[in-house]
Amino acid sequence: MKITALELHCESIASTLDFYKNTIGLPVLYNNEQKVVFAAGSTKLVFRKSFDDKPVYHFAFNIPGNKFEEAFLWASSKFTLFNITPQTTIANFTSWNAKAFYFLDNNQNIIEFIARYDLRATSNKPFSGQTILSVSEIGLVVENVEAFCDTIIEDFGLDYFAKQAPQTDFAPLGNDEGLLIVVGNNRKWYPTDVCSNLFYTKVEFEQNGQFAEFEINMEGALC
Repeated sequence: MKITALELHCESIASTLDFYKNTIGLPVLYNNEQKVVFAAGSTKLVFRKSFDDKPVYHFAFNIPGNKFEEAFLWASSKFTLFNITPQTTIANFTSWNAKAFYFLDNNQNIIEFIARYDLRATSNKPFSGQTILSVSEIGLVVENVEAFCDTIIEDFGLDYFAKQAPQTDFAPLGNDEGLLIVVGNNRKWYPTDVCSNLFYTKVEFEQNGQFAEFEINMEGALC
């Protein structure tokens, strides 16, 4: 599965534009007072101004495996990285054959940079925001994880991630290229003490050559 576009809400378009353009270094495709669109590798990352409670999301960017250490140093000079243990800020997902680190954006979203070595993606360029391959994960907060996953599997032909067995309140759908991380409400987002909450999310994706999209509204309903 490839996430081709991801639309989220944010409190301030101006500060989001500044952060993702000037701090992360993503190209800007479009912006006005209500919306800004970035190129995050092959994914269009869209932020639309929210008039509801301040939304907080958890999402991940895939980066080339050979650039992980360089990306880690790059990010360490810009952000405060979350501790995974008292000794390290790098998460080593051995069963996923991946490594990751985490920090906050201007909206207090939890951002993950992850290198998935089974993708065998490489780059010869110095690491920057333009080295990002795609948005590879979005956390989706729902009232009933199993029922939501059943609907997504039936409607869109996705399946549970082969490298992670589903749990009652945590279930990844997709593959290394793109994952829907489906969680229950008020579950702590790894690796923080921030609890998940229901916020509007729109996902556009490609699966086996077919393009599809769905939205989750403020009540956690799929539409």
